[in-house]
Amino acid sequence: MKRLILIRHAKSDWSQEGLTDHERVLNVRGKRDIPIMASILIQKYPTPDIILCSDAVRTKETIEGIIKLGFKYKELVYSHKLYLTSVEKIEMELSSLPSHVETVMLCGHNPGLSDFLITMCNTGDIRGFPTLGIALMVLNIDEWTDIFSAKGNKLVRFDYPKKK
Repeated sequence: MKRLILIRHAKSDWSQEGLTDHERVLNVRGKRDIPIMASILIQKYPTPDIILCSDAVRTKETIEGIIKLGFKYKELVYSHKLYLTSVEKIEMELSSLPSHVETVMLCGHNPGLSDFLITMCNTGDIRGFPTLGIALMVLNIDEWTDIFSAKGNKLVRFDYPKKK
């Protein structure tokens, strides 16, 4: 069994003209929600062996804000491949992980994260995966290369700022 924590970036700012989508920063609400969700992560979620994070500014700010508040991890990797990615690309990224990695956190964007969660855990339609939403999945696999055919996976927790 492998564990996967999905986390969507915090609420971002659409008001700054001239920035590309990739360059958007967090807004006031996004920054305000980080301590709330960092506390939940620290208390209720396992420590990841690796954090895989989109290289967009808003995902970096989210992860760095959570880490600054004391969230522990072993390795952090930023990847452009996770920027606005699909289910298939998420599977490809996970499938390349070594077998000794037991718990992964993946920080990214919708609709990719919600599509992946729906596909992997048969959770129905949760396209409303809110900003700074966090999902913990237990994957019924022994090796990350088995991610493509994983069945019987479970959604263990699903937290988001307004749920508190």
